[in-house]
Amino acid sequence: KRYDDAFKDFNRAIELNPDYKWALAQRGFTYTVIKAYDDALSDINRAIEIDPEYISAQVYRGITYRQMKRYDDGLKELDRAIESEPNDKWAIAHRGKTYRKMKRYKDALQDFERAIEIGPNERWAIANRGYTYLCMKRYEDALKDFDRVIEIDPNDKWAVLQRGDTYRKMKRYED
Repeated sequence: KRYDDAFKDFNRAIELNPDYKWALAQRGFTYTVIKAYDDALSDINRAIEIDPEYISAQVYRGITYRQMKRYDDGLKELDRAIESEPNDKWAIAHRGKTYRKMKRYKDALQDFERAIEIGPNERWAIANRGYTYLCMKRYEDALKDFDRVIEIDPNDKWAVLQRGDTYRKMKRYED
């Protein structure tokens, strides 16, 4: 991971244009990835100040709040993004992840179902629905989703790992 190089490029782009919302949002989300949440929110908030309807920045802010365990704030941001773009599968699935973190599994499943309805081969949403089923100990449903992800991409390491973990939890050691 070459975050230092990414930051250099984001910084240069912002130096060239201080109101470059895309660069601010991307740098902010990169700060989220490395858990520098104050810096993340500073950049993401600035991108939203420039364009209050910037959906990607709203989603990034929702993700950042989720990472900070500020789940209610995260939901507000994601709800706002979805209100503006009701078919944004990425925002919907991230709200599902936030619900799952809150152990609101029914709400999480509804969001993953909606994201998958919009993008039937969206393996990230399918895998997250599977993980939600795993959290609920609905192992057969989890396996179906992990199998589906692996069918779409046989090299999806996370789905392979989660399927193995599901088999272990089911005590299906021969699989």
